[in-house]
Amino acid sequence: MGRAQLLAVADRAKTNPLPTSLQRPRLAKMPDRTHQNREAPAPPSRVDVRQKLEGLLSGAVTRDEANSWAMQWVAARDPGVDDRAVWQALNALGMADSPTTDRQWLFEEVDFRAWLAEFEAACSD
Repeated sequence: MGRAQLLAVADRAKTNPLPTSLQRPRLAKMPDRTHQNREAPAPPSRVDVRQKLEGLLSGAVTRDEANSWAMQWVAARDPGVDDRAVWQALNALGMADSPTTDRQWLFEEVDFRAWLAEFEAACSD
């Protein structure tokens, strides 16, 4: 195929793009990587974590807000979180906005309730 033929094919592709079914799927949003390789702030308290879990359940905190808040520690080089109950809850909150293929979100309200129950049980140990 000569240069002229390649240019003609490229021009046709510009004016006649692939059908939607053949196009590469696009992500709804790019993953937030702003916390990677950064120093984490002071670890959250158990009260802070409980409030975030309860806010997620009540709708006062969005999935994205919960994820961004938790990822400050989860994705940090040195998270500085020594409390196992807090660490497990932060990992769960960091997945609150995970999408899935068969429905919009991987985790739902029942999961958020389970996370809160597990957190409270871990705090009572």
